[in-house]
Amino acid sequence: MSDPGMGFGGFLLGLGGGWYFFRYIDASLDVISYILILMGAGIIINALLSQGGRRSPLQGLFGGLVGGLFLALFFTQGFAIFESIGEEFGNLGSNYRAQDTRTFTGDVNIDRMIVEVDNRNGDITVAEWDQPGYRIDLTLRAKGATDAQAEENLNRLIVIFSDQNVGDTRRLALDTQAPNDDWSLYAVSIDIRVPEDPSLDLDLDTSNGGIALTDVTGDEIVLHTSNGRLTLDGVIAATLTGTTNNGRITGEVEAASVVLTTSNGSIDLAIPATVSGSYTLDTSNGSIDVVLPQATTVGYSVDLRTSLGSVDVNLPDLSYTTDEARRKVATSVGYQDKAVKVSVTAETSIGSVSIN
Repeated sequence: MSDPGMGFGGFLLGLGGGWYFFRYIDASLDVISYILILMGAGIIINALLSQGGRRSPLQGLFGGLVGGLFLALFFTQGFAIFESIGEEFGNLGSNYRAQDTRTFTGDVNIDRMIVEVDNRNGDITVAEWDQPGYRIDLTLRAKGATDAQAEENLNRLIVIFSDQNVGDTRRLALDTQAPNDDWSLYAVSIDIRVPEDPSLDLDLDTSNGGIALTDVTGDEIVLHTSNGRLTLDGVIAATLTGTTNNGRITGEVEAASVVLTTSNGSIDLAIPATVSGSYTLDTSNGSIDVVLPQATTVGYSVDLRTSLGSVDVNLPDLSYTTDEARRKVATSVGYQDKAVKVSVTAETSIGSVSIN
């Protein structure tokens, strides 16, 4: 076979094999490193085969294989692969020289809590605990050319906190402000612990940082970050809205209404489906993977689509109105008679969509 033929054959082999493999995994830095190792091995083998002045057909095979793998990685994962790399290396090169901590605590003896946070340049984490009150821990960091300059910059960072009772509601509001709204010198991470008993509303906003909820039960939960991951582990709510402009969304969620959106990242969600709910999942670049119980007692309604990728559904007793490679619309047989009804609408521009 000619060199171009070997190269094209290797490309198709890499594209087909990579497409099959990457559809079922979420690309991480480890996976990308394996491909880089393969590329390095291919370059070395090509160099060895080139010794003596003759070009071996295997050189084109290795080059085409690696090229096909990278193209398959992009088609199935989208730009989320770059977000994975960014998460791994985002903290490298930071030169924060000054650090301080702040803590706010209080008892909670009423039935409802509202927690509002407006942060910049840092993570927000929230979890329930078995204590009767709340605790908020802030870690403040500042940069500077010298330690003294960093300390001076840190002293300019403003933290505004209010704790108010309005009727039967406890309202906590936290705001962080940098001089002239210039956050290039600052980072603030916020860890919040709330008691289990009061009903809870959350309104959390940050940038250049992730938001993570662990074992949180709430009524209305609103989350937004402009550059970071949303992690939702054991979250139960009446309504949940989460948006990120550059980050993946992962976790286990159950709510009557869920809307999760990212413009650049994958969505990987488990839904227990013990109560009825509507789930809308949208990403521009990345795969969407949803895990649902294989239970005939639950009625499912799904509307899944991708512009570039594949759509796969594995749920029992579905009746399809649209069954195409890139679009599937289906409803469980006897959907209206089910005690628990779960609808999932999922759409991505670049990447696969999979249920189970």
